[in-house]
Amino acid sequence: MSRESEAFLRFVVICAAWAAGQVLEYAFGVVLPLPVVPAIFAVAAYMATRDIRVGGGGGGGDTYWRGQRIDRDRWRH
Repeated sequence: MSRESEAFLRFVVICAAWAAGQVLEYAFGVVLPLPVVPAIFAVAAYMATRDIRVGGGGGGGDTYWRGQRIDRDRWRH
């Protein structure tokens, strides 16, 4: 899965969490001037999906310079 697809999936999960927070806020009759409950749900979903990796892939761990892979351990002191 590409990074764009992973980001879109994460966005959908966060939006679903926001919607669930709104539904619960309405269902329990909570009247707040700001959308506090949906925001809490959305932040929780953001934190839960922070390290989501659906496919394999390198994950950005490789370092390249001028098209050549650089061995990180070689340059550590």
